[in-house]
Amino acid sequence: AIRPDVVYAAISGFGIDPETPYYDFIAWGPNQAPLIGLDEVTGWADRPPSGFSVFSYPDFTNGLHAAVAVMAALEHRARTGEGQSIDLAQLEATAAMLGPWLLDAALGDPPRRDGNRAPGAAPHGIYPSRGRERWVAIAVFSDDEWRKLCTVAERPEWRDDPRFATAEARLAHQDPLDEAISAWTRTRSDDEVAEWLQRAGIAAAPVLDNPRVTTDPQLRDRGFWIVADHARLGRDLVTGSPIRLSATPGTTERAGPALGQDNAYVLREVCGYSEDEIAALTRDRVVLPMAHCDEAALARPYFPWIRHFMPDLPWVQPAEPPPAAGDVRPAARSRTPRTAAGSGALAGLRVIDLTEGGAAYAPRLLADLGAEVTKIEPPGGSPMRLRPATFATLAGNRTRRTIDLTRAEGRSELASLIRSADVVCDSFPPGELRKLGIDVADLSRENPELVWCSITPFGLDGPRRDWKSSNLVSWASSGLLHAIGDPDRAPLVPGGPIPLAELLAALQAAVGILAAVRARATTGRGQRVDVSVHASAVAASVELGVTAFLDDMILRRRAGNRRRQLAPTGLYPTRDGYVAVVILPVAHWDALARWIHERTDNEAVLDPMFRDLGQRYDAPELLEEWVESLTRLYTKQEFFEEGQRRGISITPVNTLADLARDPQLAARGWWQEVDDPVLGRQRVAGAPYRLSRTPWQTGPAPSAG
Repeated sequence: AIRPDVVYAAISGFGIDPETPYYDFIAWGPNQAPLIGLDEVTGWADRPPSGFSVFSYPDFTNGLHAAVAVMAALEHRARTGEGQSIDLAQLEATAAMLGPWLLDAALGDPPRRDGNRAPGAAPHGIYPSRGRERWVAIAVFSDDEWRKLCTVAERPEWRDDPRFATAEARLAHQDPLDEAISAWTRTRSDDEVAEWLQRAGIAAAPVLDNPRVTTDPQLRDRGFWIVADHARLGRDLVTGSPIRLSATPGTTERAGPALGQDNAYVLREVCGYSEDEIAALTRDRVVLPMAHCDEAALARPYFPWIRHFMPDLPWVQPAEPPPAAGDVRPAARSRTPRTAAGSGALAGLRVIDLTEGGAAYAPRLLADLGAEVTKIEPPGGSPMRLRPATFATLAGNRTRRTIDLTRAEGRSELASLIRSADVVCDSFPPGELRKLGIDVADLSRENPELVWCSITPFGLDGPRRDWKSSNLVSWASSGLLHAIGDPDRAPLVPGGPIPLAELLAALQAAVGILAAVRARATTGRGQRVDVSVHASAVAASVELGVTAFLDDMILRRRAGNRRRQLAPTGLYPTRDGYVAVVILPVAHWDALARWIHERTDNEAVLDPMFRDLGQRYDAPELLEEWVESLTRLYTKQEFFEEGQRRGISITPVNTLADLARDPQLAARGWWQEVDDPVLGRQRVAGAPYRLSRTPWQTGPAPSAG
């Protein structure tokens, strides 16, 4: 009513429908991962789930989903003048990314918790190297790669061993295979092993801890770390963006603002209040001045050593800002402005899809928002077709063209399609398109409005641009992997076999594509969008990564599925599984303590000393015993619902199959029915967000014909 063209995004835990079961439940990022099944597949087959509940992966993916929905709604407004509301439920948005694995679970083949192993790849894991707590990630996906590894390791006997001769044999003998690989890697440094294997064309990387990520040569070369202005500290090190736009690059001119730092700007410049009105609001404590803190807290102990490793960063003077958008003269549009060819927010946007695997989630998001997406497949079909559930979900809602890019006629056909396209999205390794005879620069000159997005393991430039990668290698390079798992075993990949790093990068790509499309409305020109899977993983790893380390210089270590720093926080056993408990505010502890007292007659738990986090930190074993005495009385769903009723941040550690029975998803009508040409009629994952005027719409993947 106040602003009809406004785009209003409401990001809540479980949606804005007050009549649904979880409407007023507490929802934090660390609780969403166990709720949708990610914690359950993280860990070892012979142990309870390890989980990664202090790593708020859903916080980042939900924010990125919201950015995609908002920019799509702004595109709709640019055509129609209409605003709209967006209802983003974190449960639904996080679960939407897992469509292939939810369908696998429904078909009886769910992902399984099996350490760092992956279906179809062996060896595939984290192996010890020379030195204390040094590890290296290795992922072998073919017999040819295996033979190359045997050569690098100077172990011809491995190549001749019938247990390891073929992929099928290696998958059947993974225990002795891992023992053999570990015996070799223990005698070498992690950097040596990774460099040797990468030169042979094998995906490998050191498992970096926090300091080594900070000085990582790839991140440094691509300018990922930024020294920005800070209200209290003067200068502070912050992360950059995994998205690089060639014509309209983003900037980070300052670090996070202090509490109340921008009161005057917002009240005076944005809201239009007078000085007298601002003074009255301040006097009545409606608004408060910028908060201050003890000067001793302002020290940055990392500055001396990090300046030694990063001397080229602008430590004293801020970097020159790029030209303002107003300084760029808009070019004339060469084509007729697109019109709404359908009902979606992105109706009329023409997209060419050259992606595979988790990267395909980016064009899928565009398709479900109304874009016309054409998937280009080779004559033998997309590799994703080997996994029908993956193709049915990640390749859904597209048209299909079969083009042989190894032939001149095929390349000519692709070029013809690109001349009339708005967007191309690819996941080829750097340089691979040029080897096929496809020149991005030439095609962009022919279609100057084209937005071309490339999702690559390490980015389009930098010293490691040509490194081979995988989900395991991406997380190993991020600094996160080092802190997940049990202290007596190797670090663990979050999400097990689910490629969370690629899915995260696909979300970043969707944001980058829509940002470039919006910039085109001003400049009249397209641009290149460069998204690094590696940088996407680093940017999402702040709780256990570089940012946290630089705050206190405490190296994050693996601690199993409990977190002593936040005790009691972690995974606890119930009668039929596990629940995730996150206790941060003192009110949560008070409610939990009363509950333990009510059910177990424990008087000690009510001692006021335990309201202090420091006191709880010093008594983790006692607290775990008390919490387990309560959780073992309930099923995981019972404990979840009763704990939430009491205002405690608790969720069940669900399997993906459990989501099929989740009452909140059922009440919200989240699941969708599609007629897949291969699998028949199936119930598949629903929308990550709900737009009021331009609803999300899905459809089946194209048939092979």
